[in-house]
Amino acid sequence: MDDGLAFRIALALRMDLALATGLVVSGCGESPQSCPEEGSDCLPDTTTSGSTTAAPSPGASGDGQFDEPIMRVECFGLPPDGSECPVADSQCVEDKVDARDDVPSCGCFSGYQLSEILDGPDPDISDACCYTARLQYTECFVGRPFVVAGQIQVAPNRARADWRDSSSSPRDPRARAALDGRAWLAMAQMEHASVAAFARMTLVLLALGAPSQLVHDTAAAMQDEIAHACACYGIASDALGQPVGPGPLPTHDAMSGGTAVETVVLDLVEEGCRGETVAAAHALAASARAPTPFIAQTLRTIADDESRHAALAFRTLAWLCGDPTHGPRARLALAEALAALETPSSTSDGPAPGALDHLGVDVERLTGVIEAQTVRPLLRSLLEQRDAAG
Repeated sequence: MDDGLAFRIALALRMDLALATGLVVSGCGESPQSCPEEGSDCLPDTTTSGSTTAAPSPGASGDGQFDEPIMRVECFGLPPDGSECPVADSQCVEDKVDARDDVPSCGCFSGYQLSEILDGPDPDISDACCYTARLQYTECFVGRPFVVAGQIQVAPNRARADWRDSSSSPRDPRARAALDGRAWLAMAQMEHASVAAFARMTLVLLALGAPSQLVHDTAAAMQDEIAHACACYGIASDALGQPVGPGPLPTHDAMSGGTAVETVVLDLVEEGCRGETVAAAHALAASARAPTPFIAQTLRTIADDESRHAALAFRTLAWLCGDPTHGPRARLALAEALAALETPSSTSDGPAPGALDHLGVDVERLTGVIEAQTVRPLLRSLLEQRDAAG
């Protein structure tokens, strides 16, 4: 039995849904979707980036902060229609600057991501349109993100030891030296933010009148994510040679998305069904290449927990689609979400190395295979069942 089939069967068994039929999908999987090219016509991309402030190394600053933002001057050619340079807060400028970042706006990969266009265009430059941008370093372990107003939120890093689980740290100095501290720190940030994502989902389920078991399991998932965060912060601290943990997590407007059924379905599909399934596959693949038994066990635990969380997302979706009150709207929203997942995007350059590349995982290919052979078939099967049941 191939690994992909085994993973699908394990998920199906955990969901308590009759999804065992129709799960065998032939082939090696579709190519992963890529980000569309945005803002390509508003400003000619003929002038490269200007000055950039040096990014500090993790732990370099005296106050214990990590991964401080950098400022960068971005310059482009003059508008081809002879008009004036766009203002700094225009969508055109944001798209053009964002396209130059190391992190595509529709993905979750390592690098500096656009945080804000500070000012521009520079009135002293007549032959180009120049803007000052603030970039924030982002590197993440794909899983359930904490998204507020369309932006992934993570807590800044701080020097502290109370979020460190030292039991997951390698005891062999040679293995410790081989660890990528920045990658593990990014994984810790995402796992920490997942606690808030499950906290919010618990409130949403209560507002929608969900069954007690779904509320219980969603609340219990917060404990799993706390354990994951502590394990990753412990490994990162060991690799970096100093304790590190989370600062305050931005939670303002965390419930701004409301509890509309359509919004909840989209969040479950993207963050739960897709994000958690892919995260489980990534962690399982990485565990086979871990430098120590401690790291391998940490990743296997994360893989097992994330697969349960993925199953929980499918179970929650199944309840919504079958509920007499929410069902019609939920099924329509699921059909639209599935159609979006199955619509290929335009091609672009491949993603920058992900947070698991340091363990030899081909994140891009694995994501494409899991989405094609696991996520989309399960969502199709769930929708067909609920449509048939009415």
